[in-house]
Amino acid sequence: MAKLKVKQDNGQITVESRLKRKEKINQQEIDVLSSRLIRGIMRPTVVGKRKLNYAAPQGVTLKRYITKGLDRQEFLLIFVQIVELTKKILNLGFDLSNLVMDLDYTFINEATKEVHFVYQPLFGIDEQVNIFSYIYDLIFKTTFQLNEDLEFVNNLVYFLKNMPFYNPQSVEDYIRQVDPQIYQVVLGSGSKSGAVYRSQSAQPHTYNNDQYDDVVGTVLLEDESDYGTTLLSDSEDSFNQTTILNEVVPDAPYLIRKDNNERIDIKPGVFRLGKDQGAVDYAIPTNNAISRLHAEIIAEGDAYYIRDNHSTNHTYVNGTPIGPNQDTRIFAGDSIMLADQEFDFHIGT
Repeated sequence: MAKLKVKQDNGQITVESRLKRKEKINQQEIDVLSSRLIRGIMRPTVVGKRKLNYAAPQGVTLKRYITKGLDRQEFLLIFVQIVELTKKILNLGFDLSNLVMDLDYTFINEATKEVHFVYQPLFGIDEQVNIFSYIYDLIFKTTFQLNEDLEFVNNLVYFLKNMPFYNPQSVEDYIRQVDPQIYQVVLGSGSKSGAVYRSQSAQPHTYNNDQYDDVVGTVLLEDESDYGTTLLSDSEDSFNQTTILNEVVPDAPYLIRKDNNERIDIKPGVFRLGKDQGAVDYAIPTNNAISRLHAEIIAEGDAYYIRDNHSTNHTYVNGTPIGPNQDTRIFAGDSIMLADQEFDFHIGT
């Protein structure tokens, strides 16, 4: 697989990918990843003929994060996101082997708990990575809190060990049985997402599990590290109230323009803002600090994101500038600035 290099600037993560000689860019997949917001995949940008750049919101590597001492819900929140992402990739008809399954190149935003992967939209990748290997790596390298009962981990390993091939729907069904609440946190509802596999046969994409029997044959022991700090409240109610991933938001979003109190209803899908009245959904033609196609607000289910389109004077959320071509989640009550033009983001009446 292409050589990867991680750069961090004030917490902002960029991954550079230099293609090998036999590897070629899959333009069809690039087009899909550029035009659609696929949560969990860092959006690629083509740089010349032999290089791709990926950007993610502020965060740390998953390898580092999982050593901090996680509780059951924190671990399952990560695990479920991985399962959901693999399902999305298969639904799109993409090759799961192109997902970079390496904890050093998986990232997590510590504030939102969202996990971000690099997916390589390439032809000619000659390395086959088994997802079971990645999952077991995640499980066995996670440091759990000292007071955490690890029976749920043992049961999860036993379940995975007995899967003949990787089927994300089966994994989802299992997690919904042992912890139905966690899918409500991740998806914002209790309903199944209903994956449909697109492959040459009618069977799910197969990743054999046999070679890992020896690795997971032993029962996990309590970790003897000194990590004992609670990252999230142990209270179930407090966990539910934390702003993590999707909230259940049935009402429509809108902006309030601060200088004149104008209400701007945001239509579903992609809502564009900028100076060019003929190219955006809401124009600010009299403000010269605004770029022609300044920013976009994107709806994905019940979640909303804002993306800066390489504007000259930047886009800000709650006073913090966001990087170009990045999707930053926004919540009701957030302050948004396009250059010096200020708006408040609202959901509901």
